[in-house]
Amino acid sequence: GDSLADAAKRLISLSYTAATVLGTFFLWVLKGSPSSSINVDMKQMIEKDEAKRREAQIIQDAINRAREEEARRKAEAEAEARRKAEEETARLNKELEDRRKAIEEEKRKEREKLRKILLERRAKKREEAIKVFIVRALPIMMGRSYV
Repeated sequence: GDSLADAAKRLISLSYTAATVLGTFFLWVLKGSPSSSINVDMKQMIEKDEAKRREAQIIQDAINRAREEEARRKAEAEAEARRKAEEETARLNKELEDRRKAIEEEKRKEREKLRKILLERRAKKREEAIKVFIVRALPIMMGRSYV
């Protein structure tokens, strides 16, 4: 891409120079100026041409610098946006993980509560069975054993 642009610039500057020389020549023919005058005119035109070319190059350099700066700013902005998105993702993942742990903890506590209730029920049933045994079965058995 750059080499093509450089070639185009060279072609343009060559055509400037050619046009300058031809223009000067035709002016000289029309005016009938002596050769010393044509040399001065050509020198001035070539100098003006060089100055224009230098000016165009300065402008082109400024444009290139502006483009590079813009590209750099854009890349920085994209990197910043990516970093923020990654931070947000990490934060959301942590939030999700914390919530999952909290739910797991709630389930564990609920299971623990149910286990205690079941143990208490079993203990009560055992106590009731022992009472029934003491009240009903023990006297019968003792009565039989004494008889």
